[in-house]
Amino acid sequence: MSNKSNIAETPYQVAPTTAPESAVPYDVTPKIKVSPYYLSFIESYDSKFDEMVSYGSEVSVQEECYAPPAPKAEKVKKVLAPGSIKKRGVLVFLVLVFMLVVLAVGVLGFIQLEPVEDYVAILNANDQNVYFHDPVFGALEKWASDFIPKVGDSVYYDSYLANIQTDNIAITISLYVLPVALILIVIFALIVIIKALVALFTNKACKLGFLSLLMAIFGLFVAGCGVIWNNMGIAEIINFITMDAANVSAAYGLYALIGLPFIAAILSAFAYKKIK
Repeated sequence: MSNKSNIAETPYQVAPTTAPESAVPYDVTPKIKVSPYYLSFIESYDSKFDEMVSYGSEVSVQEECYAPPAPKAEKVKKVLAPGSIKKRGVLVFLVLVFMLVVLAVGVLGFIQLEPVEDYVAILNANDQNVYFHDPVFGALEKWASDFIPKVGDSVYYDSYLANIQTDNIAITISLYVLPVALILIVIFALIVIIKALVALFTNKACKLGFLSLLMAIFGLFVAGCGVIWNNMGIAEIINFITMDAANVSAAYGLYALIGLPFIAAILSAFAYKKIK
């Protein structure tokens, strides 16, 4: 007889284990049986999630997710360091304009446009306008006629140089000074125009006052030549300035050659400022 008949065939039963109260943080319905291991997992997960949210920050998750946008940063004004040079672009631009006007006196005088021809003459010799280029042509005609062909008509030569007496040293010097001074005024005007353009469109500091002042001095030389040709008397100087001299008097263009470079020299002195 087999031993199996003596063994009771009963299913293997395990009595349910009640979880301790400390392991059940939630209000669990007594009728629902929950594994204590599952409850421990949930509790551990919640604590780790709270640590991740609160780590390194004192604001809540809601505040982090719905934080207001940061205000736009204000445009920072550029502050120059002490010792640097500040450019006043308006003054540099005015210097450029004045030099262009000086150059226009020469160009328009050469073209001799009827509406402006009385305003671009630099001298008036025997009631005839003498333009910027005229003394240069006249000097070439007098001094280098054997080497250089005639380059143009010259009122200055026909009305004055052709019959001038060169025994007076002052008059002889003035004959050389006048055309040379006019040529230098044109050259310096072109240089100042180029330097003013460089100063406007770059950060390079360009000195403009010295050449402008030289142009004004050369303009005074031109006026001095007219004064010499009127015998250097006080009355003749006044008449020369007021365009009432008998032989040679000033014209509007001469005022531009003297006044505009002089004003440009003053503006150039204030065109750059050193930051203290």
